[in-house]
Amino acid sequence: MTNSESANRPTVYLAGPVMSMDDGGAGWREDVEAYCGEALETRNPLSKYNIPDDDIEIEKADASHGGDAVVSVSEIVEHDKHLLAESDAVLVGYSQVYSIGTPMEVMWAYEREMPIVVWSRDDTPPGEMSPWYRYHADYMTPTLQIALHTLEQLATEGDDE
Repeated sequence: MTNSESANRPTVYLAGPVMSMDDGGAGWREDVEAYCGEALETRNPLSKYNIPDDDIEIEKADASHGGDAVVSVSEIVEHDKHLLAESDAVLVGYSQVYSIGTPMEVMWAYEREMPIVVWSRDDTPPGEMSPWYRYHADYMTPTLQIALHTLEQLATEGDDE
C-alpha cells in the first residue's frame, strides 16, 4: 500500500544530483518540502543523514563502520529504493551536472509505471537533456509549481486505475 492510499495525498520522491552540488543537493529538496505543504507528501533521500550532505563519505567497501559521516554503497541504494517504493511519483530536480544515481532512480520508477516529472531547476531546455530523461519522463517543465501540480494530477489518476 502506498502512502497516498492511507493519507489521500500523493507521495513524491525527490530525485536529483547530490555529489556535484555545492549544498549536496539538500537546498532545493528542503524548498520543495516546505512548498508542498498539505498537497503532497515527500520522500527526501537526504533526510536520514544527521550531518551536512557534503560531509558524508561513501565507503568503498560495502559495510559501514564510520558512524554518521560514513555510509556504504548498499545503504544508499537500498534506502533510496525503499523510499521510491513508498512513493506514488518522482520529481526530478534537474540540473545540468554529472549525475549517475538520478537516471537510475528514474529508470527504477519508470519500470514500475510511476509518473515522473522533470523540473529543470537551471532552465536547461528539454532538447539539451539526455534522451533517457526525455524518453522516461511524463512531463518536463522549468517551473516548480507546474511540476508539482502535474505530479499531483498524474499520481491521482494512477490511484483511480
